[in-house]
Amino acid sequence: MRRSRRDREAAVATAEAKAEAEAAAERAESEKLSLVSAEVDRHLADVATRQSNAITRASIILAAAGVSVFATVDPRQDLWMTALPTGLSFAAALVSLAGLRYWKSDAAQSSLARVQALMAATVVNAQWSLLNDKHKELFAARRDLKWKSRFVRWSTVLLVAAWMSVIAIKFGVDLLLLGSDYREVRVL
Repeated sequence: MRRSRRDREAAVATAEAKAEAEAAAERAESEKLSLVSAEVDRHLADVATRQSNAITRASIILAAAGVSVFATVDPRQDLWMTALPTGLSFAAALVSLAGLRYWKSDAAQSSLARVQALMAATVVNAQWSLLNDKHKELFAARRDLKWKSRFVRWSTVLLVAAWMSVIAIKFGVDLLLLGSDYREVRVL
């Protein structure tokens, strides 16, 4: 009788120790997932900031390209003198606008079924699922940022080329046609 009571106490103590060990392991796993989730959140915030900066740069380039288009169009000059800078400025505006509008990834949508599934899951499984969703969003946001950066880079190159062509045409024409009256308005 003593043995069975001791056996029962030992079994209870073993079960309690096992349950405590499992709970400790689950807490450790949960803390680890929380750390990883916080790191992914930091990366998402960084990408969001960089995307915001890319949008700001694209907006500035779009405005500068618009001003450049209207500044290079001059009805008093021959078409060949304004066609290249105007075309490059217009192309820079279009590429910059594409950079502003580019947004391929969609944010994760939470449905009622998804929320119910998360509520039914264990804490660790719910954290894993949410971490997986965050990672997918981070991957998509980085891909979008890469494309936005390309659009901004190319619009900058086109805008600088437009400005350089204005300078080259202006000073080139002035040097080549020194002394002639090439600026006179032609009235038909």
